Amino acid sequence: MKSYILLSLVVFGTIFGRAQSNTPKAILGKWYNVDRTKIIEITKQNNGFVGHIVWMKKPNYKNGNPKLDTKNPNKNLRKQKILGSQTIFGLMYKNGQWTKGKIYSHKRGGSVKFKVISVSKTELKIEISIGFFPKAITFTKAN
Repeated sequence: MKSYILLSLVVFGTIFGRAQSNTPKAILGKWYNVDRTKIIEITKQNNGFVGHIVWMKKPNYKNGNPKLDTKNPNKNLRKQKILGSQTIFGLMYKNGQWTKGKIYSHKRGGSVKFKVISVSKTELKIEISIGFFPKAITFTKAN
């Protein structure tokens, strides 16, 4: 009987935990990128979600000038500061899933599609699509 109760609690806790993290608000907040060199703040905008770089470990070049988005395919944005720029676009939440997002890389000067795999209080796991090969990466909560 004790085993049955314990098993029920574990199953209920797992279901409740997933349900709690699978809400639109779960993704909101500040997240470190994979190498912890940037913090991206995800906010709700209109019907979707966006992310802006709000902190960088090294926001300036050695000469003290702010780092610029020099590899941006849009020539008009190449003088834009990386700190404060938008890096997540078009992320939508529908039927319990985050999809249709694009994440921009200042290092490469390009965007890739991504979707959120899971969200917990401390981790945001996303899957980026590079050609035919998806790659899972994990952001960690910045507090």
